[in-house]
Amino acid sequence: MTIISGNPFGGPQKDFDDLVRRLMYEQNRELPADFIASHNERTTPTYKAVAAFNKDREISSNSMCAEPGALRSVPQEKSLRIDIVFCHGDDAKSDTGGYANNVSETTDSNFLALICQATFAILPEEGLTDNDRRSKKKIP
Repeated sequence: MTIISGNPFGGPQKDFDDLVRRLMYEQNRELPADFIASHNERTTPTYKAVAAFNKDREISSNSMCAEPGALRSVPQEKSLRIDIVFCHGDDAKSDTGGYANNVSETTDSNFLALICQATFAILPEEGLTDNDRRSKKKIP
C-alpha cells in the first residue's frame, strides 16, 4: 500500500495520488514492488510506503509510518519537497527525500524527475535476482 500526503497543485486528491503512484511504479527497479492505494492478495499488510509533499521537517520517518493520516503539508515559497519512507508496521526501514525548484504543475518535467528519482533511491539495488525482475511498464 502507498499513502500519499499533500497535493501542492490543488485539484482532486485522488487524481494526484493516482498519478504519483503511477510515477513511483515506473521506477520500481524491476522489483515486485507495487505502489497501490490499498492492500490486495499480492501485498503484505505490514508493509507500506508513505510519500509526503512539503511535510513539516520536524516529523520523523517513524512518525510518517505510525501516523500517516496525521501528516500535513506546510507552505513552501520556492521549492517542492518530497519525503518517501518505506515502512514495516510503524517502523521506517528506509527513507529518502528530494526537492525541485519552480514546479508549477504535475506535467512539469522537474516534478516528474523528482518523483522518479526519489522512488528509485528508496528501493534496494543489491541482492536482486532474475526472479525479482519484471519488465518495466510505461506510464499511460
